Amino acid sequence: MMNSNSIIDIWDNLSMGKEVGLTKRRVPIESPLCIYGTYRYPDNLFGIAFSYNKDLTIPLEQFRSLKELKIQQMSDKSFEYKNLLLIQLLHTDCLGVFATLCSDLVGTVTREVSEDTAIRIVLNQLEKWRTLFDRGLASGLTPSEQQGLYGELHLLSRMLRRNAVNKTDIVSFWVGCDKAMRDFQGEDWAIEVKTTATNSSDRLVINGERQLDSTLINRLFLYHLSVEVSRKNGQTLNKEVEDLRKMLSDDAIALHNFNSCLTHAGYFNEHASLYQDRCYRIRSEQAYRISGNFPRIVEQELRTGVSNVTYTINTSACKEYEVNDTELFKNTIDHERD
Repeated sequence: MMNSNSIIDIWDNLSMGKEVGLTKRRVPIESPLCIYGTYRYPDNLFGIAFSYNKDLTIPLEQFRSLKELKIQQMSDKSFEYKNLLLIQLLHTDCLGVFATLCSDLVGTVTREVSEDTAIRIVLNQLEKWRTLFDRGLASGLTPSEQQGLYGELHLLSRMLRRNAVNKTDIVSFWVGCDKAMRDFQGEDWAIEVKTTATNSSDRLVINGERQLDSTLINRLFLYHLSVEVSRKNGQTLNKEVEDLRKMLSDDAIALHNFNSCLTHAGYFNEHASLYQDRCYRIRSEQAYRISGNFPRIVEQELRTGVSNVTYTINTSACKEYEVNDTELFKNTIDHERD
């Protein structure tokens, strides 16, 4: 598997040559696409390029306004019937983060078998990068995003400790990193995680009329983690990530997938210093089964023309739907194992 140092080594070698214009070197990895690390001198632009058949049509209009990235198509001079999809970073202060993103993208593409599918994967990944680049790679996660990620990782850690045998499967259930409707998703179950750290910690914000809609799923749960945030007392997001990586260290596939999920969630090692002074102490945690008259808004109850609803529920009104850990895990990860 390719790591971020591999692409950085290619960039270093290309930049030392100081050859005017765009130079490229193929990434030594098996893929349906020819993949290159690129460098443009004297503009000092590092990038990655994917070679594909000219017969394929690639729409790039939606990526024209991405901050910090320049995306373009051009002929691949190495192959007569190929084009290059060239992605270049405009500011070198984010080079480490960009290298991580490129490595993750390459790893995703190598799992595909056809050129057409692979180039579509590249475009889908660029769409996922949109949020990251729109806010600027150097800024890291917002406090709210850090807190939400901490809550998801806390539950992932609990899942792994309970069912450590199937680590790769457990990591695959975490889909919140890809901005899915719910944070954990199995074959016929899902868990939405809410992490609060305010005086009104019993109030949970629900994003959308489908988030707590169990119409198309057999078992849906809401997991509420209440934390206290301070500068010195508790566990940092970095420590939670470190602990999970240690937990997964004996399973190379699970660890690789977890690191890829972190990338999709916007967590990069280069930003660790931004998170080191924000600590979390768990005040309480409680799960609820979403069924019957649970206080919620669902899609089929909305009037015509109403959508994208955001609303608040009070956990004090959810007491009768509380479930313990045994019931939560029995109906989710344990159910998958059985």
